[in-house]
Amino acid sequence: EKYASASDKQKMDKCIEHKLYSKACSSSGTIQDCKDYMNKYTWKTGDYFFKVEDKLMMLLCKEGKFDEAMKYARFKSEKKFVKKARKAWKKAHK
Repeated sequence: EKYASASDKQKMDKCIEHKLYSKACSSSGTIQDCKDYMNKYTWKTGDYFFKVEDKLMMLLCKEGKFDEAMKYARFKSEKKFVKKARKAWKKAHK
């Protein structure tokens, strides 16, 4: 039987990570896709993680889930974005 070498396994893991990242950040990416990625890759570093986190924050705002979105806002500018989105949502849904 053939076993994959450690470097092959690493390449495979990177491919799987990229596939999940691509799914989460695609135009059809859902809140669940983003959470699936973040639950699997919990080390909170790297471009992929931060892009997925940003996408999740925006999707939550679109759904009107601002308290949850705020949990993913790391920077002042992101917190401001969520607050503005909440105001706009309230205005639109009176």
